[in-house]
Amino acid sequence: MAILTQACLETLKQKVDLIDLLSSYLELKRSGAYHRALCPFHDEKSPSFIVQPGSNHYHCFGCQAHGDAIAFLMHHQRLNFTEAVESLAERYQVPLEYESAKEVGYDKSRLLDVLARANRYFQKHLFESQEGREALDYLSKRHLDEKFLKTYEIGLAPKNGSIFLGAMLDQKVTRKELEEVGLIHESGAAFFFDRILFPIRDPRGSVIAFSGRLYKEGTRGGKYINSKETYLFKKSYVLFGLNYSRIRLAKGKKVLIVEGQIDALRLISAGLNATVAPLGTALTETHAEKLVQLGIESAYLAFDSDQAGLNAAIKTGNLLQKKGISTSIVLLPENSDPDSIIREKGVSVFRELLETRKDYLSFLLDVSSKRTDLSDPATKSRIVEKIANEVKKWEHPVLVHESLKKLAHLASIPESTLGIEGITTPHIYSPNPSQKGSLVSSEQYLEADLLTWLLQSDLESKKALKVAEKNVKEEHFQDPSCLKIYQLLIKTLTQEKPVDTLSLMIDLSDEKTQTLLSKLLERKIHKEKFEELFLVAIQRLLDRDWMRQRESVKIKIQSGTLSDHEAMEFAKKFDEIQKNRPKAQL
Repeated sequence: MAILTQACLETLKQKVDLIDLLSSYLELKRSGAYHRALCPFHDEKSPSFIVQPGSNHYHCFGCQAHGDAIAFLMHHQRLNFTEAVESLAERYQVPLEYESAKEVGYDKSRLLDVLARANRYFQKHLFESQEGREALDYLSKRHLDEKFLKTYEIGLAPKNGSIFLGAMLDQKVTRKELEEVGLIHESGAAFFFDRILFPIRDPRGSVIAFSGRLYKEGTRGGKYINSKETYLFKKSYVLFGLNYSRIRLAKGKKVLIVEGQIDALRLISAGLNATVAPLGTALTETHAEKLVQLGIESAYLAFDSDQAGLNAAIKTGNLLQKKGISTSIVLLPENSDPDSIIREKGVSVFRELLETRKDYLSFLLDVSSKRTDLSDPATKSRIVEKIANEVKKWEHPVLVHESLKKLAHLASIPESTLGIEGITTPHIYSPNPSQKGSLVSSEQYLEADLLTWLLQSDLESKKALKVAEKNVKEEHFQDPSCLKIYQLLIKTLTQEKPVDTLSLMIDLSDEKTQTLLSKLLERKIHKEKFEELFLVAIQRLLDRDWMRQRESVKIKIQSGTLSDHEAMEFAKKFDEIQKNRPKAQL
């Protein structure tokens, strides 16, 4: 994660106005000393969501939601930490300045402006050039009318790339900037030519790249090509259509995934605005994690009905199930896709197909049985075992348990043959600490859990911090970054000013600790069981230190280097430690 300068963070902190920000999303009304609104995080008829003028925190007395400007954008808009900071910087016109020399080489706001200018040029070329007439004729045959094209700002790259280059240079855009955003090659030649262009946007709606589609014979390259990866655009991180669908996704917790840009825009335009598509590639683990971050619980896959589409549905469904997202397959008629169904039969027919979807395991077993003969015991055993082994690789124990039970039922075999075991639900939704690329090592995992609860507690009242200070000492921490965050949080107890995320970032100057802080803020917790599970997190940390003390004394006793008297004293010490297991106190 790139580190923002302290001056930049200080400026942003001073300019953020929480009431101004919240008023963009909620109907805040003045009531005495507070502003009130209906809480966006739970259903209610009487407003219990409040913010006090001059405060940098909100609080809901109904669902206990609380936080600052960054927390609101992360939880309500489903932005990650970096996106939330960038959104605030854009809103309050604070240039983002980075410590890293590598990042200083990029002016993100300027590059976004370059892409916005290019997008306007491509649109103008589609509607106002001779070349555009042929492209418009093609789009008209695809039933994409002028209103649709202008709503989604679809454009056209000219056949002669030098025309585009000249137009950009006339607007004082440099060749270096065009190369940085992927619009020209190092040689100076245009990246896109003679293609219909679909702007690719980040979750906040800014154009970060383009996807170019063939529309006539003779143009070189594949049917679709995307911008090359740049500082702004990483294909495996981007879901096409997310900027139009993010709020609906976060609220409904359901997503419809299709294969192409036109499919996605057609469905969004028809009112199914919980639709996204990967960019000409298979859904990646990063895409799946993005959906998990958005709070998605259910996914519907509406892929082409050919063999390639079926294979993609199997692979994508397995990935989503692995991440804990319940997945269903929308079975489309042969030789059709979502776009053609809506054009030819209407959105109501597509909605009917959604209602007749198949759950992932049933679909997978059906596809497998069409390829082989499940009436043969050996074949059936091989297929079911293969599916069961994939299910066991999924990350959520309860989902694994229930899916194996379902698989046994579908295959008409005893549950015991699949090795089903009951496993409890984890308190914090996080990857297994032993997995590669985990947030922290297994030794520091308990420290990260405690910090997650503290950072997502009511930092304005500091109640949880006071409980932590009463129970947990600095020596309980082994990881330097975790210790820094804990020390900083405890330090705020002696200060009258409330704790906010930007203040914490300002005081944490190293990249490793800032990155850890951002990741802890993005983790999901069971807030409805806060008090109970917060104490569990404290108790686990206390128990680790207690067991470490016992083990240290035990090793001394068993070392064979002690005299009888010393061994007796250490045995007494061991018994004393054994009897006095620390207990977390409120």
